Formats: sequence, C-alpha cells, structure tokens
Amino acid sequence: MKSYKIFTINPGSTSTKIALFNDDELIFSQNIMHSTEDLAIFSEINDQLDYRKEIILKVLKEKGQTLEGTDAFVGRGGGFKTVKSGVLAINELMLKDAFDGFAGQHPCNLAVQLANEFVREFGGVAYTVNPPVVDELQDLARATGLKNIYRKSSIHALNQKEVGIRYAHSQDKQYEDLNLVIAHLGGGISVTAHEKGRMIDSSDNINGDGPMSPNRSGSIPALSVLRLAFSGDYTQKELEKLLTREAGWMDHIGITDGIELADRIKQGDSYAKFVHDALVYQVAKNIGSYATVLKGDVEAIILTGGLAYDKSLVEQLKEMTGYIAPVISMPGEYEMEALAAGALRIFRREEEAQEYTGEAVWQGFDFEEASLDGVN
Repeated sequence: MKSYKIFTINPGSTSTKIALFNDDELIFSQNIMHSTEDLAIFSEINDQLDYRKEIILKVLKEKGQTLEGTDAFVGRGGGFKTVKSGVLAINELMLKDAFDGFAGQHPCNLAVQLANEFVREFGGVAYTVNPPVVDELQDLARATGLKNIYRKSSIHALNQKEVGIRYAHSQDKQYEDLNLVIAHLGGGISVTAHEKGRMIDSSDNINGDGPMSPNRSGSIPALSVLRLAFSGDYTQKELEKLLTREAGWMDHIGITDGIELADRIKQGDSYAKFVHDALVYQVAKNIGSYATVLKGDVEAIILTGGLAYDKSLVEQLKEMTGYIAPVISMPGEYEMEALAAGALRIFRREEEAQEYTGEAVWQGFDFEEASLDGVN
C-alpha cells in the first residue's frame, strides 16, 4: 500500500504550528512562536502571509526537513463561509473568502492560503478539515434580541471533534452517541454543546460572544461598545483589532502567555490573579450554560487547548462545574493529527472531499417551510 507524505499547517494568534506525517506517523513537528513585537508590524492579518511562509521554510531547513514530494498540504482553515463538517478541497473561491475574511479576520485564515502557496511551489493537493466555520448549530441557538442579527458558528471544530472522538474511544463508546460539553481553552476560547456528534450551540469568541481569552474581549456590554465606536478614538478596523487581538489578558496586563501569567501570580501580582480567575469564572458560566442546552444530560465536560495545562485553572473549573458531570482534562491540541487523518481518509477513499461552493450552510430562517428544531 502506498504511503503518503502530509504536511499540516495551523496558524494561531501567537504561533504557527506545523507537522509532517508519513501516513498517520508523525515525522516532525514544531510550534513556531511569534512575539507580540514581531506581529505588531503587520497592520492586517493577510500581511503576515509571506512572513509566516518564510519562517516555516526556515525552520524546516534548520531541522533538515523538506517539502519535496509532499502529497497533501492541509491547513486548519477559517474565514470563509460556513460549511458542513468533513474534508474540503481548497479552491480559488475558498482562498478569496479567506483573504477577504468573510467570517472575520483571524490568523487561521492564512492556513488555506499557506497550503495553496506550498502546493504551487512543491506540488500535491491542498485540503482543509473541520475548519472553525463548520456550522451545526440548532436554530434556536442563532436567535438574538434583534431580528436581523444572528449568532454565528465559529468554533475550534477540528480539535473539539477530535477530543470528543478520543474521549469516546477511551470509554469504548462512539462520539455520535454522547452528549458532551467541550471547552477549547487557548488564545481563543470556544465552549460548545455536543449532542450526539453535532455541535448544536457554542460560544463564539471571535465575534465577541463567550468568555474573554488571552487576547479577545469575549462578551461585553453592547452599549459600551457602541459608545467606543462613536467616541472618535477608533476607526472600525482599529476597534475590531482591539476586540479580537488586543483585548482580554492583553488589554488588562499586556501579556497573552499563560506561563508568564502564572509566574506573575507566584510573584504576588494580585491583578494577574484577578484576570486569571475572571477568565476561569467566565468559562465556568459558559459550561453551565451549554450543559443547560443539553438539558443536563452530559456524559462529560472536557477541557482542552493550551490553557488546560494550567493545573490551577483545571482545579477551579472542576470545583465550579464538577456537579454537572465528570471534568476531564485533555490538555493541548490534537489538531495536527486530525488534519493529517482527514487527508489520509481521502487518499484511502474512506471519505470524499467536499467542494467549497461559497454558499453558506445556513441561509436564514424560513418560517413557512421549516420547522425550527428545538421549538415545540
């Protein structure tokens, strides 16, 4: 049986993760960190494309790795219109929507662009797997107090689904049979209700919904944001940058790194302790909210992402939410493995790659034709 060389790319707010696989065997991986100073020179996310490509190639060369002969380049994806879960082939329409930031500007939008750049240089095919714009929300989850504004699906779908599958397998069960609340805790945070394999409701930290994160605002009072918008102190782009890249811990104390924050707390920094505990408090509230969405029928609460390495954070969340269901810590991310596995399924013909059409999964409510799920 032919083996396949697969290169995976996952750009985040403060890092670019890369990994090289031979089938599902990891050959090489690296988490390339980007300092705030390095990224501050770029006014737009898209301006970082050449910088991130060059640093990836530099690191690979330093480590004695080459992308020659790579069969597939797989980017985490994001920024384009909502899609069904699964593997998607990267095409020109997806690249345009990612560049334009249809679903918002975030470094993950660079993933499909980077994959495409590498295909042009080295050959192969380009895919994305379960990008953040996977949309499985139930209808009631979309409603807000304004009839023309709806909540969007923007979830760490790749890692959330992977840890759900791994947890289920550890219990000799199927992910599609379980109800779970999964909290991805990293530079961005998403807390999600998984009902029988479907992400029916979730916080959306990019659009200002949910807990604050190390560099995002999370939910804040709408009228206060309105006053900021009309204060004359910000352009629209500046305010968007503040809310999505310079808020949270970054705005409060000027850092986004959890280890550095922990060091400050050990040194007696009471403000650092306050913003740490505020994030935990908000995550716990969201876990309770999404347990309610599942009507309390929750198999487990799973904590994943980089912040789940913080033992204090995990213990606090166990204390606050353990009454709902067992709290399981699965720190870090399984995103690179999930990206490679998606491409491998295509090569082995276990799954067919979807075509990105630029048509969003959800087109709006049709009250005459559709029976809204969740409505009795």
